[in-house]
Parts: sequence; C-alpha cells; structure tokens
Amino acid sequence: MHDLTIQIKDKKGDTAIRLKNFVISSKSKPLLVDMDIEVDVNDFKAKINTTVLYSEIEGTVDQLEVLYKTLTRTFWFFDLDQRVAIKFAPTATGNIQISGNIKSLDYATSSEFMFGTDQSFIPELISQIKNVLKTLNSWFF
Repeated sequence: MHDLTIQIKDKKGDTAIRLKNFVISSKSKPLLVDMDIEVDVNDFKAKINTTVLYSEIEGTVDQLEVLYKTLTRTFWFFDLDQRVAIKFAPTATGNIQISGNIKSLDYATSSEFMFGTDQSFIPELISQIKNVLKTLNSWFF
C-alpha cells in the first residue's frame, strides 16, 4: 500500500469522497485494484474496501475530461460488485451534481449521498487519478 489518494471535493473545497490504499489484487487480465472508499457528506460518513477494474479508473479520466470541457456528459463510476456507485452529472446552472450509494458487504444496508460541486475541481481530480494510474502501472509492469 502506498499513500495515493483521490479526493472528490464539494463546492466549499472540502473532501466529500476519498479513494485511497490502492493495491493491485490481480495481475492477470482483467487487472483488479483493491481500494478504500470513504464518503463524508454533511453528517453522513461511510467507509468500505472494494475492488474495481483498472479499466474503470482509466475510463474515469476520459469521462472527466469530457465533462470538464463540455459540461454535457453524465457518467457513473462503479466498483466490481456494484457496492459503490458514484454519478457525475452536469446541472442546468453549470455545476456538477455528484450522487451515489454505498452498500454493505452483504448488500443488506445501503446509504445514498449527494452534493454539488463545480468544474474547477476537475483538473486536480484528473491529475490525482493519472498519478494513481502511473503508480499502479509501475507496480504492474
């Protein structure tokens, strides 16, 4: 584990979602990455460990770049077991609404969250994701 972190910030600049503790869990194709996801929105806090496809992380960069340039693309980020779903959606006022849900390991408990942000956070977010991808690549290749 390395101290790599991806932070999704709200309008005030506070970290609302944190992805960290990335570990390659499968070096065969498809490449799998374990990570912790922490949500801290208003009075709601949750933390889970989950697995994502490496390609899901890569695809998020492309989606964020389109969202940043056009404010027209809605997209989702999912973990492998769909215990985490994060939706990025542009609003009519030019902001971005981030919403989603987190489910317990047994899927018996689910919590939803939602917060607003603007596109000014996206370049830093893209940079953080690219840094994680670069580091994961160095571990894998």
